[in-house]
Amino acid sequence: MHEPAPAHRRPAAAAAPAASALGHLATWVGLYVAAAAVLATQLAGLGTLPSSAALGCAFTAGVAVYLLDRVKTTDRRLDPADAESQPARYGFLHGRAADVRMVALLFALLALTLALLVRPVVGVGVLLGVVGVWFYGWSPAGHASGRRPKDLLLLKNALAAAWIAGFGILVAAADAGPLRSVGFGPFRHAAVVLVLVVFADSALCDIDDAESDAGRGTITLPVVVGPGWTWAIAFALEAGAAVVAARSGAAPPVAAAWAITLPATLAVVLLARPSELRDVIDLRLPILAVVATAVARAA
Repeated sequence: MHEPAPAHRRPAAAAAPAASALGHLATWVGLYVAAAAVLATQLAGLGTLPSSAALGCAFTAGVAVYLLDRVKTTDRRLDPADAESQPARYGFLHGRAADVRMVALLFALLALTLALLVRPVVGVGVLLGVVGVWFYGWSPAGHASGRRPKDLLLLKNALAAAWIAGFGILVAAADAGPLRSVGFGPFRHAAVVLVLVVFADSALCDIDDAESDAGRGTITLPVVVGPGWTWAIAFALEAGAAVVAARSGAAPPVAAAWAITLPATLAVVLLARPSELRDVIDLRLPILAVVATAVARAA
């Protein structure tokens, strides 16, 4: 008979399933969207952090939008490719899809409520995310190929980059004051950085799904050029983002923190070669936001 594991090892053993469940429920993506608002605020030179309401709105909107993407609006629209590429996630969500849809709705309502505490216009960004994720997986009735926007080369990455970058900047700008007085001019560098980073990150997340995507007609960068070139493209985009971040309106230490850590942490992920990229990539931007915030407060 095996002896029970030492008590000091039990929390660590329990942590992995808990972390996986949080990942399945789009918690890390919510933090990613909140980190986008932090990046926008800092690179615009408007402070260290957005308000608690703004961060909460970004987080809850991110969770709502990506949970809805994962469980769709009905069981009929669940993506069979997810069962092949992410069996653990699909198994976790499929058996409780109706409950998860209710959670997504509650998070969307919470995001809209928090948006009112920032500026009502932020609620438009929340609604665009919810509608956009429906469009993202929509297939026209009677279409022979059944192609969805997410099946088209580069479009799925562009849509993710457009919403996360746009919403992060909207939250940061509205939190800084009335949009008429703040404007979007201070956020031009942040917009470029976020679009490049989110596009690169979403392309890397597609590496996990390349085999199942290829079998079901979803055309992604890893399917077309392979994982190696996808990494090369991601590094090129992150290097461009680093250059733009260094030239932003942030205080020099903060700009340097973002410029250095963006490509450096991507190199660490490549060298670490995690078995699944998605959760690691989702957590990278929140970790960088914590580092940049610490630098901003120490400067």
